[in-house]
Amino acid sequence: MKQKAIPRMILAALSCVFLFSSHAVAGLTGETNYDAYDSTMATMSGKSYSGGIDIVYSQQATGTAAAKTRSILKCEDGTWVGSNKSVQVNMYSYLGGHLLTLADVNPYGSGIYCQAVKVDPTPLANGNRTVWFSMSGNGAGDGDWYSVVVDEDFTSVEVAAASEFSQPGCWEVEWSTDTTLGSIPFFAGKETNAWTEPHAIYIHSGGSLQKVVDVGGYSCGFAFDDEGNLYTGTYTSSGPTDRQYVRLYSAAQVRNAVTNSTTLTASDAISTIPIPAGGNSADTYLGANDLERDPDGNIYVTANGSWNANFNSDLGFVFRIDACTDINNPPTSMTKIASGSFDSTKTDWQKSLAYDGASNLAAGGHYNPTSSSMTGNRLYVDQDFAWGSGGPDVVSGLGDDANSDSDSIPDCFDNAYLTTNANQIDADLDMYGNMADGDFNNDGYWNAADNFMLSLFKNTSNPVYDMNSDGTVDAADQTLFDAKTPSQAPYY
Repeated sequence: MKQKAIPRMILAALSCVFLFSSHAVAGLTGETNYDAYDSTMATMSGKSYSGGIDIVYSQQATGTAAAKTRSILKCEDGTWVGSNKSVQVNMYSYLGGHLLTLADVNPYGSGIYCQAVKVDPTPLANGNRTVWFSMSGNGAGDGDWYSVVVDEDFTSVEVAAASEFSQPGCWEVEWSTDTTLGSIPFFAGKETNAWTEPHAIYIHSGGSLQKVVDVGGYSCGFAFDDEGNLYTGTYTSSGPTDRQYVRLYSAAQVRNAVTNSTTLTASDAISTIPIPAGGNSADTYLGANDLERDPDGNIYVTANGSWNANFNSDLGFVFRIDACTDINNPPTSMTKIASGSFDSTKTDWQKSLAYDGASNLAAGGHYNPTSSSMTGNRLYVDQDFAWGSGGPDVVSGLGDDANSDSDSIPDCFDNAYLTTNANQIDADLDMYGNMADGDFNNDGYWNAADNFMLSLFKNTSNPVYDMNSDGTVDAADQTLFDAKTPSQAPYY
C-alpha cells in the first residue's frame, strides 16, 4: 500500500510552528565569510539518536506552477517498544516540520541503531527514486542495508522498505562519480561483527562484499569528488590522543582496485591530509565523522573530539579541503569553516553531511524556485540528538554570509531574500516566504485571481493568506498584497 504525506493544509499550519532558530541546543558558528542557520526538527517523543541525512526536493505545494520544497531525509530512532526501538527514515521540510515516514523497521527484535541514508542519484526508469538506509544491532552479525522506493516527487512510498544485503558494520553509502567505472554504490563498514576489525570501504558484487579500501580504525564517512577521486576519513582512537587524517585515493587507483579485486591501504594514498587539532590549546586531536563533496569538487569534513577525563564531544568543527585540480599535485591541508557551539550539559557530535547547490559553498547565491536547476549553495550538518534528552534534534545549514535584507537569514537559506522576514514562515511550502508570496493558487502569477481568494479568507486565521503571519487575514495583508500585484514568479 502506498504511504502518503500528511494533507497539505494540515501541513501548512504545522509548518508555521517548527521554524529555523539560531542555536537551539546544538549549532554552528561560521568562520569569516560563512554563516550558519539552524533548524530544530519536529521530533517525536522517545528519540535519542540519529544517523545519516540527505537533501531532496518534494512536491508539497499544489498548483500548476507550484515549486518543490527543500526537504531533509533523516535515518533516526523510531518507535520505542519496551526496551527495543525501530529505525525510521523520516522526511522533514526545510522549516523542520515532519512530512512523511518512508520506512520503520526492526529486523532484529532487539536493540537497533540507525546509520546512513542516501538517495541513489540515478532515478529508476519510471522516474521513481530509491532511498538506501542502514542499521546495526546488539546481536552478533546484526547489520543490514535496506532500500525503499518513493515517487519522483517524494510524496509517497511506492515500494515498501526491503533488505538488500547484510553487513555488520554499515556506516555510509556513496556512489562513484568516475565516468569509466560508472555510478556504482560503495559501502563503508566492516564484514564481520568483530569490533576490532578495521573499518573499510567495499562494493557489493556477485552477492558478496569486495573490499576496495582498507581504512583501519573505527567508523567514519567518505566521499567522491567530481572526478571520481575518493576521500576517506580516519578515526583510530577512542580518545583525543592520536592525529587523524583524511586520505585521498585517485580515481584510477579505485578503478583498478575494483576491476582487479585488489585492496588499497593507507600507504597507497596519494595524499594524507591531517585534520587540525582543536581545543583551547589546540591539544585535542579530532576524528573524522563524515565527508561530502560539492559540484565543484571541494570536500567538506566534520570532525569531533571524544570523551575522556579532560575532553568531551562538544568539541567539533567543519573543514573544507579545496578541490583537487591536478592529481599530481593533490591537496595537503584543510581549512576550518565552522565551529560547533553546544549546550555543555547536553553535548553531542557534529555528524552527517549533505550538500545542496549548484557550485561551491563560497559562491553563495539564493534559491530560485522557478529555475530548472538548484541555485544557491548550502551545506547541511546533522548535530544529532542531545544524548539522553530525547531531543531536540538540530540540523545546521552552513553557507555564504551574504544577507541582502538584513533579517539575520543568509541569502542562501532565505525564502524571501529581498523581504525582511526573520520568521521564515512559508505556510504552503512553495519555498516563498509568506511576506513575499501573494500567489495563493501557485499558478506562477500574482494577480486578480489571488486577490479574489484573499478576499474569501478575510477575517480568518488561514495561514496561507495571512501574509504577515499575525494570526488574522485582514487589511494589513491586503496592503502587502497590493504593494506588488501584478507580479510573476519568482517572488522575493
